[in-house]
Amino acid sequence: MKKILNIVLFIILLMFFYSGCDSGKKRLQEKKTETTQKTEPVQLKKSEYKPIKKTEKVTNKKYLQGMTAADLHGNLTNRSFKLEKKLSGDFNYWRCTQKTSTYEYEATAYGDGPWKIYKVEAVVLNFSVQSNKKVGRDFLAYIASIPYDGSEPRKANEWVKANVGKATSIVIGNAKFELFVNDLSIILEITPL
Repeated sequence: MKKILNIVLFIILLMFFYSGCDSGKKRLQEKKTETTQKTEPVQLKKSEYKPIKKTEKVTNKKYLQGMTAADLHGNLTNRSFKLEKKLSGDFNYWRCTQKTSTYEYEATAYGDGPWKIYKVEAVVLNFSVQSNKKVGRDFLAYIASIPYDGSEPRKANEWVKANVGKATSIVIGNAKFELFVNDLSIILEITPL
């Protein structure tokens, strides 16, 4: 029964989190429509046109240089977290979870491979009477301190501890740290610039 309740709460949390994205999508579509109505087609001269060969891979994706999936899951599995991996060509993740009757911790590294991490997301779900800040502070600060090229682990750790109850962001080195909060959860996202 408790497991079902946890799943239902998690689904509600995800719906709440992603429902805020709809208005942004609508504004983006309106802006896109506005832009397409105002622009005229551009004529390129043959000398300006360079076709992309089918064998060339087009990507603008940035990575958290120097961070590996093992930096996340190796440290957490040593602390009794369970590891789940999904390794497919298009979408890979390494997810570590720890669940109790009062909280759930989840940290996920998303990447194109174990050395090409493009996002780290840590989620704290709080089912206790304690504050989110108290339940999630140390876990999220630990995740924030995972090193990458240009990182400042101590600064990231201290920033999370000072801001864990707020929706805010900071840039440290070549990465952006964002905190999202609601009544039951806190989410930390780390993405490359």
